[in-house]
Amino acid sequence: MTKRLLALHELCLENSGKSLAERLQVLSEFFLETLYGFWPDGSSFESLDDFAYTLDTLDCVTFVEVALALAKTEPLPDFAEFAQEFENILRLIHYANGRPNFVSRNHFMSVDWILNNKFIVEDITSSLSDNAKMAEALIDKLTWIKRHKINKNTSDLPESVLKKFQPQISRLPYIETNELLAEPGRFQQSFPDYSIVNIVRPNWDLTEKIGTHLNVSHLGFTFKDPLSQQLSFYHASNDDRMKVVKDTLYGYMERFKDSPTIKGINVLIITPGYHHAR
Repeated sequence: MTKRLLALHELCLENSGKSLAERLQVLSEFFLETLYGFWPDGSSFESLDDFAYTLDTLDCVTFVEVALALAKTEPLPDFAEFAQEFENILRLIHYANGRPNFVSRNHFMSVDWILNNKFIVEDITSSLSDNAKMAEALIDKLTWIKRHKINKNTSDLPESVLKKFQPQISRLPYIETNELLAEPGRFQQSFPDYSIVNIVRPNWDLTEKIGTHLNVSHLGFTFKDPLSQQLSFYHASNDDRMKVVKDTLYGYMERFKDSPTIKGINVLIITPGYHHAR
């Protein structure tokens, strides 16, 4: 991982004068072909060893988190200082208030990640469509955590976990797939130059598998070409490719226009001057 972070340090130094959109796209290009995979869990609920990241395998969430953190990291000439700053920012994105433990990790995109990263993102979905729908699901955190492998030898959940993992309703606006595909020109024009796109599955029933419903199943970055206005979609794909890939947003959504569960997209704008608390 150190070798890869060294290469990223050089890349960030080379692109330090570029805009946030340009830096994010350069970083997304760097991670193309990176294998899809999950970061290892910590050893217990409250342990501080949960932050065991890797740059060699990324899932759809950690790909976005790593690129965001690197784009914000000061391009400090000293590698050790750069690496420390990057890790500090990544912690703040990956965990609520940057606390590196299982309980504080942003497990659910719709009720954890977006809420705890308001200093980075803003939901603009409803401003892109007057016909935006609302996905609603009960996120049953308690049932999910009881099935989670970290809890396999735990008979009694700590009180701190019980308080933070109560079931809650997730509401997330989305643009329906059919509307998006029917009016590509309008959306290409109105879309921001760069954004995070969530793939929305309203009330997606995964109770048998993980114990809860979900509203979001996937995410990635979109970038708008300044000439063609085409929207590219960079994401860590868990389909047969199992790596970070680049598609067009419309090509990707076209594949799912008849899906019984995938119903549309949610769009988050990235704050150009986002910062973290020190």
